[in-house]
Amino acid sequence: MPLLASAAFKRVPPPPGLVPQRAQIPVARKVIRREILPMPPVKLDLRPRQDRQPSRLTRRPLPAVVKNQGGAEQDKLQFLNNNLLTGRFLGFKEGQLVWQHPAVKIPIPFEAGSLQRVDIKGYDIPPTARKHTCTIELANGDELQGDLVSMDAGSKDKPGHLVLDTWYAGQLRIPFNALKRITPGVAGSSTIYAGPESMEGWATGTQAAQMTVNMQIQQRVLPMGVRPGGLPGNVPVPANGRLPGDQALAIAGRMPANTVAQRWRFSGGAFYSRGNSAIIARNFELPDKVKVEFDLAWQGYFSMGVNLFADTFANYAGNAYSLRLDSSNAYMYRMINSSSSQMGRVRSGLQSPRTKARISLCVDKEAKSIIMLVDGAKVGSWKETATREFAGKGKGIVFYSRNSQPMRVSNIHISVWDGSMPDGNTDTAGNGKEDFLLFSNNDSISGELLGIKDGKVSLQAEFRKINVPLERIARIDLKQRQADLTGPLSRGLLRNNGRMMMTIKDWKSQGVEVESPIFGTATVNPAIFNAIEFNLDKPRRDPNDGDPFFP
Repeated sequence: MPLLASAAFKRVPPPPGLVPQRAQIPVARKVIRREILPMPPVKLDLRPRQDRQPSRLTRRPLPAVVKNQGGAEQDKLQFLNNNLLTGRFLGFKEGQLVWQHPAVKIPIPFEAGSLQRVDIKGYDIPPTARKHTCTIELANGDELQGDLVSMDAGSKDKPGHLVLDTWYAGQLRIPFNALKRITPGVAGSSTIYAGPESMEGWATGTQAAQMTVNMQIQQRVLPMGVRPGGLPGNVPVPANGRLPGDQALAIAGRMPANTVAQRWRFSGGAFYSRGNSAIIARNFELPDKVKVEFDLAWQGYFSMGVNLFADTFANYAGNAYSLRLDSSNAYMYRMINSSSSQMGRVRSGLQSPRTKARISLCVDKEAKSIIMLVDGAKVGSWKETATREFAGKGKGIVFYSRNSQPMRVSNIHISVWDGSMPDGNTDTAGNGKEDFLLFSNNDSISGELLGIKDGKVSLQAEFRKINVPLERIARIDLKQRQADLTGPLSRGLLRNNGRMMMTIKDWKSQGVEVESPIFGTATVNPAIFNAIEFNLDKPRRDPNDGDPFFP
């Protein structure tokens, strides 16, 4: 068609808003990996920043701790009103005790009339000290140790004397009339423990807490090396004083709220308990013959237990002998592998109105026997059968409460026991009217003691005079004789468990000048003294006055 052939074509632009389409070319997908380089370590200062502006504290700052400048152990000074002061005992002169307190630069003098006791820690035993082979008891309560040189009973015209040679005071001449008892061939009553002075070294807890942890978290306890049921025998007490059960309960966050209230607590030289199943225990180097003594005070109908030679710090577990004591009775149990059997019962004689007593337990491991005394009088004894072994397998002493009545345990004294029967046994003690000899085989004889010379004891018996080698004598009890016992009202407590009534004339580090109502003047090595008690005639304020346990 000629019309179409001659037409001119023009390019028309696309309408606005339209985007021209581009061809889509498929490209193979490729994974691109990029190397990540480590960043250099950044040191952050995480220390707390202190604001230079003063904080607005409402609490008063704690006082600075004054360090002991006198050594690891401090001396202790106690006044008649029971106030206590620590520091260093420097000496005694002209009726005044001289004291150095770490917070005071100059020594402080105290009048002797205001003092009750000073505990002395600052002297070391000299290398010249030696063990002695004889203990003598005097009519005024003194107890001295030394080597027996000789003894002469004397006559009406010439008074007799006993000569005792000691490392701490030289030779002492003891008037014969002042003698009460002579124990030859014994190296003294060696003290193993006397206290308590704090909770240090003692473990506390409750049997209920131990049982709970054994059942609930045994797997967490065993890897730590702790045996369920108590501490292994003869290991150090934990620094925090807790039993393993309490430690594990604390780790698990399950410490019972009443556990602390049930534990024994320390105050004023004594342990107190007012909760059931409360335990306090400690390991000692117990010898085969040992005497365990303590003062017990209580309210109401009390019930307590004492485990001896225990290998577990628990009340009804392990291997031990267990005394279970109440106001009426004393039971002894032997425990083997936590299984107990009763050995017998005796009357304790601690019924109302009594509220305190001195308890003594004398144990002979070889003889497998235990003797119990109350206030120095024998109340009972227990002995294993010949075919049974000694039940105690450890070195522990455990005190525990068996009801919730308040109790107080104080003045604990553990010592080597010489094995002789205590006073109160009429078969092995004198009657006070005649001199009495107890032989090593427990035979005995009475008469008039004539003297000791050349290693032999002379005694005028009823029918004849006898001479006995001193090594065969276990003890000599002398009849009561007239003696002037008036004298000083101060007493020295000796390291070897001895006692010495005396007046202190002068105290220096080189020697202590004393005057005894028994043996006169002497120069004593200060290292022999553990403590000095003053003003024995003056009343003491009971440290438990105002105590909620003993109002």
